Amino acid sequence: MPITDLEANTWENETLTADELWQAREGVILTSLEAGGADDRGIELIPGSVREFSAGQTVYFRSVVPTGMEKPARLARDPR
Repeated sequence: MPITDLEANTWENETLTADELWQAREGVILTSLEAGGADDRGIELIPGSVREFSAGQTVYFRSVVPTGMEKPARLARDPR
């Protein structure tokens, strides 16, 4: 299961080629299937929580780094 550090509070996106489970390992990660909108949109992943996505979906995601938190959010992705 690859782990990615998300250092920036900016939205990224990726179109999936396979079904995947995403799990927050550290920090807080916002996930959404909608482009644009408010910075706080989406479903929040906290450490240990999991969200399933399907192949072909474009997933928008970003870390939520509270003031004073120096560690990046860590995201684990498990292709199914």
